[in-house]
Amino acid sequence: MRVAVVGTGMFSRITALPGIALAKTAELGGVFDLAPEAARAAAEAYDTTCFDSLDALLASGPDLVYLSTPPSSHVVLLDRVIDAGRNVLCEKPMCSTTAEVETAQARAEARGLLHAVDHEWRYTSAYRTIRQMVQDGTLGTVRNVNVSVCVNYGVVEGWPPFYASFATMLAESGGVVPQLLSHFCDLFEFMFGGLAASGAALATMIPYKPLSPTDPTLAFVDGEDSCALSGFLPNGAPVAISASWVAAAPTGAQWTITGSKESVIYRTGGLLNGGKLGLVTSDFALRDVDQLPEYNPCVFGDGGNREYQHGLFAAEIEDIAAALASGRTTGQFATFADEVAVRRNIEHWRSSGIRAASAALGP
Repeated sequence: MRVAVVGTGMFSRITALPGIALAKTAELGGVFDLAPEAARAAAEAYDTTCFDSLDALLASGPDLVYLSTPPSSHVVLLDRVIDAGRNVLCEKPMCSTTAEVETAQARAEARGLLHAVDHEWRYTSAYRTIRQMVQDGTLGTVRNVNVSVCVNYGVVEGWPPFYASFATMLAESGGVVPQLLSHFCDLFEFMFGGLAASGAALATMIPYKPLSPTDPTLAFVDGEDSCALSGFLPNGAPVAISASWVAAAPTGAQWTITGSKESVIYRTGGLLNGGKLGLVTSDFALRDVDQLPEYNPCVFGDGGNREYQHGLFAAEIEDIAAALASGRTTGQFATFADEVAVRRNIEHWRSSGIRAASAALGP
């Protein structure tokens, strides 16, 4: 499967391009970026074609086009890719509204195209195992789910959330909810069969950020960087999600899933731990975890989180390649239909949530 990449920014460089190179059933079929120097650097690094226009990339006949550009550009790019009859993998957040996602889904399905959203965390071994434990009844009835997410993307120079950028502005689908928690919303769809958003407390704890790496002028941002969200599983079980991406000391994500038969605790990059009838165990990962290929083990390897992410992206690309090879348009990957559910939850939290007046903190 030939994969052409539109957008050679930070995520492409550190995750997507290495992931495509790692995938055993795919090859990179060229790159394009509005910043020619970035596209040329990526093409040279991966010995592939650097296209001088989107039209040229589409005309080259790729099996899949991966869009890795800011969210505000996705609607126009999706129209171009779908009109060209190309299967598409779009980076999240996919669009600014549910209606935009639904329109793209309808257009892609009318052309018989495979459509996917990059929620590569579905390929994490532990999440696949939790999904199986829910489906086969190992956990019994799920009674409560609690997720805590603590990362430092918004306080590390060089990362988009550090600046007044698309990642931190509400009008550009910025903020920790669409930019980061969209992954977790999708995991609720994947592992538990759905999530219905309820209440939300949203805050921008750092409301002034530098304009860019080269311009330290502080500008106001309104995308939330911290939040506490609530919702319900399809069976009525309550869900609590708390998140911050301005943590000085990141700890990743920790899940606590309470079932009527067993309970599970999972912390990013670690083993699955659980208990049954009061007896605490820690051997789920060794005994039951659904392992992916050797480059995607259950726990982080010597290369840490970054190399682990390469493996997740590679697994997603291989899943898409397998679907296309067999004439399918679905697989384990998230589709635009899955993203409709994610976007509805985000819109509910954003429209009905209570937003703190963080701007009073001043620059």
